[in-house]
Amino acid sequence: MLSVTKLHKTGKWPTNHLQEHIKPSEHINKQFARWEARERGGWQYLACGRREFITLLAGAISVFLCVSAAAQEGYYGVGHDKWHEGFYSKLKRNDGGGSCCNLMDCRPTQSRIVGDHYEVKVDGVWTPVPYDKINNVVAPDGGAHVCAPRQLGQNKGVIFCVILPSEG
Repeated sequence: MLSVTKLHKTGKWPTNHLQEHIKPSEHINKQFARWEARERGGWQYLACGRREFITLLAGAISVFLCVSAAAQEGYYGVGHDKWHEGFYSKLKRNDGGGSCCNLMDCRPTQSRIVGDHYEVKVDGVWTPVPYDKINNVVAPDGGAHVCAPRQLGQNKGVIFCVILPSEG
């Protein structure tokens, strides 16, 4: 390593005309330390990468939570593909009207008891569930599911089937 010592005759450190008396060995040591930290990936140089990683991680978590929240709000088509083949396609309506599922009608949702009746979220809105729409089956995930058309116009409030979460 390069070292600079005091001048022999004067006993003083060499001076730079732009700086006052600076010990070059300290300055060189600082420069070397910075270079070494950069080469070895020291924390000073990782700070920017760490911030970027945390930002990316926070973004991924936000997207996951938004998708999960959308699935639990009972929005039309959200979460349908995961359960169609093994579960929704086999559900039958209690009124004998055929299948509960018309390609995209069924989806995971939330449920609650309000007074003497159940409610489920359908397209983000709590909707009362008529007792004759409740299927007495347990979903593979043990959660609540609803089969209903998109809640627009005359379909507002229409529910084909509801699967309530298992109790206990």
